[in-house]
Amino acid sequence: MIAVDRSPPRALGSLATAVYGVLEKHTSFPWPVLKAQCRRNGIDPHHLSPATLGALIQDLALAVGRFNSMSAGLSVRRDLVALLRAETDRLP
Repeated sequence: MIAVDRSPPRALGSLATAVYGVLEKHTSFPWPVLKAQCRRNGIDPHHLSPATLGALIQDLALAVGRFNSMSAGLSVRRDLVALLRAETDRLP
């Protein structure tokens, strides 16, 4: 059996690390999913902001739903919306 390193890439910003953590709970390939959806939207996956996360939520949920299950996709959406709300509550 081949061991897969599931640790997040180095140099991720705090919000990107949190998004990676959400994806890691619901898919075996959190970094490829995050990276692919960011590229499709012209977003740097290493440095997410609340605005860029808001633009990504639907695409990330659909990608996880497509490759895993619809319930996993819905869970990703729910968790990312909660994360976005927590992040925007911290803004001045």
